[in-house]
Amino acid sequence: MTRVEEDQKIQIQQATDIVDLVGEQLQLQSKGREYVGLCPFHDDHRPSLQVSPAKQIYKCFSCNAGGDVFSWMTNYHKMTFPEALQFLAERAGIKLRSLVVHPLGGGSETSSQNEQIADANAKALAFFQALLRHGEHGKVARQYLDDRGVSEKMVEIFGIGYAPDRWDGLAQMIEAKGWSPQAFRQAGLITNRTVGKGDYDRFRHRLIFPIWDGLGRPIAFGGRQLPDSTINDKSEAKYLNSPETVLFNKSATLYGLHLAKRSIIASREVVVVEGYTDVIACHQVEHQNVVAALGTALTMTHVQQIRRIADRVVLVFDADEAGQRAADRAVEIFFSSPVDVGVVILPDGMDPDELISSTDGPACWQRLIAAAVDALEYQFSRIRHQFEAEKTLSGRQRLCEDFIRRLAQMGLASQSIVRRAMVVQKLAELLHIREHQVDAMLKQQGEYQRRQAGPQGGKTMSGPALDGQMGQVIGRQGKKNGVASIAPADSVHRIKAVEVAELQLIGGLLIQPDLLDHALFDGRTLTEALSASTSLSANAKRLYNMIKDRASNGQPMTLAVLLAELTSSQEQELCNLVTAAEVEVDRLTEGDDQLLVQVVSAAARAIVELDLERDHRQACAEMALVDSSDGPVQGNDQLWQRICDHQKNNPSVTRIARFNTGSEATR
Repeated sequence: MTRVEEDQKIQIQQATDIVDLVGEQLQLQSKGREYVGLCPFHDDHRPSLQVSPAKQIYKCFSCNAGGDVFSWMTNYHKMTFPEALQFLAERAGIKLRSLVVHPLGGGSETSSQNEQIADANAKALAFFQALLRHGEHGKVARQYLDDRGVSEKMVEIFGIGYAPDRWDGLAQMIEAKGWSPQAFRQAGLITNRTVGKGDYDRFRHRLIFPIWDGLGRPIAFGGRQLPDSTINDKSEAKYLNSPETVLFNKSATLYGLHLAKRSIIASREVVVVEGYTDVIACHQVEHQNVVAALGTALTMTHVQQIRRIADRVVLVFDADEAGQRAADRAVEIFFSSPVDVGVVILPDGMDPDELISSTDGPACWQRLIAAAVDALEYQFSRIRHQFEAEKTLSGRQRLCEDFIRRLAQMGLASQSIVRRAMVVQKLAELLHIREHQVDAMLKQQGEYQRRQAGPQGGKTMSGPALDGQMGQVIGRQGKKNGVASIAPADSVHRIKAVEVAELQLIGGLLIQPDLLDHALFDGRTLTEALSASTSLSANAKRLYNMIKDRASNGQPMTLAVLLAELTSSQEQELCNLVTAAEVEVDRLTEGDDQLLVQVVSAAARAIVELDLERDHRQACAEMALVDSSDGPVQGNDQLWQRICDHQKNNPSVTRIARFNTGSEATR
């Protein structure tokens, strides 16, 4: 990597505010000097992601995810480093002198496939949009849009296009342009013919709705069948989506989210409808916090996405039986999530598109959303109607037992005391029994489900002891930082201590690299004490050597430089470790330089002492193999004396008493 390339990375980092960048995707709240939000890298139930404007980093205290603006783009948006660099440069108005590709990064098979599919989608989108504008070919599609009242502005904003009324319109374009057909096949845009040679189009005589990712890049397409096709079978599905690819997961994608996100974060409310045109109709009348699921029921992944940016969700469904069932399923998913859920059932025979297009439609829509029924109230209303319609005692009993079973399955036991008490009260009123009886029924159902889960449900399995001395211990960091997960039971606390010491060492040296020449407790410099033979974890050793090598060349390794280099090398584990190190040292020192020296010195001492203790254990193990009458093993005397001298000159309060003096150690 040249100096010019590094300077340009730093220029892009400095021009990009990480709070703004992350805040475009997550709802962030100010907390002291930092901002916090729900982490998108695990199923976060309380804000554990911290974004630091001062350090320009993000860090999750639950799953350990962390990094800078480049890491955010590569991890959250699944970009390669060159793509992230290009995107952030354009976002900041910076012209790249050259596209930097680190020799260790950007070359994986998955990254290559991502780029090929993304390129195929972009080319197909341009093709579909050109066909919609074509005077003759796009005539039917434009007429359909006019009839639905879709404005030209919405056509442009949502990128709507048209697939021609022929079997191989796109396939012929691919051949004429000399593009790679394989990329378009991977994207699900064309398919091999079963008879004869060549390919045929997936989308034929359909209005095309591009499906975008969070950055507004086309990752898939939805096609709405148009009338009077000369080739399509009328029995084909009205709506057709792209197949799932490495870029497109239908169960994790919400249509229109890239355009709705700012409005959702500002209002803290999201409205979920059922179709493409419903979303477009709402956005056209400035109701921009509206998204849609892609022809599938809402999933837990959808819920996780939504609750990171909204406090309230309003689910809008048709009044038919299918809409009622969809509402029931959606309410079940949202039941155990920490968001308020409202349900709107539209007037008979209407969908959002028709409602908004009617007289006083936008105002009526706003009133309906504001008056959305709470999800629990909706559920009770449904069961109440069914209860009243059922005339037999056994039928009512069955309905009530089924409902209680569903409540237990939806996670009622994990709800807050207030919400659970409210449910119990309403059930008691509905069943005309006492609340303690309902509570007993719920507990009975919960116990039944726990029995069904089996004897291991909710329990953590422990590994067997080895010779009574060894056990498998998986620490908080586990193998993520290269620390062995199997250790003697009586040294587990020391290994965890050295993990923390490594964090403090790396974080301190990033802040003050000249501490490499600082004299430690035994007179040696830090560089001399932590030599190549020192037992550091694999990842900590790599980072330490990177910092030391840069310093020896007169180029101190700052946090910004290190994160940019690691991200370009696809070293996310090291990014996580570096970010954790920075946060740990900042927490301890709060900018105090003297305290920083003390922290780094103590960390280096802890690492050296554990290294000596390992040598001591090894010496003990070797001498135990020799008959006592033969005396100690030759070659171990020097090691033994070094350990004893160190302990005598540098007593540690954490050391076991028998190691404190040379005479005790040699007994």
